[in-house]
Amino acid sequence: MQIVQNQDYVQVDERYTLVNDRGILCTYTVTDPQIYQQPYSVEMLLHRMEAHEKMYEFACHEDNYSMEIILRGARQQEHDERLRQAGTP
Repeated sequence: MQIVQNQDYVQVDERYTLVNDRGILCTYTVTDPQIYQQPYSVEMLLHRMEAHEKMYEFACHEDNYSMEIILRGARQQEHDERLRQAGTP
């Protein structure tokens, strides 16, 4: 398999815009006339996490069913903790 490297032609324009105190709009446009007929753009809204929130690794877990069970258990623990803090039995 040959990977085409056309760094002389590709252009990527990135922009980050603060939309409020909890969000940043990330946009980028890729222009490469050697590969694409027209430029394409992508937008993602990035959210600021609360101090108590945890960030989990973003990784491929295709067909990893144990990951689903682990995450379901973690969500249940978080739910139980919220109920405990609210004083709900």
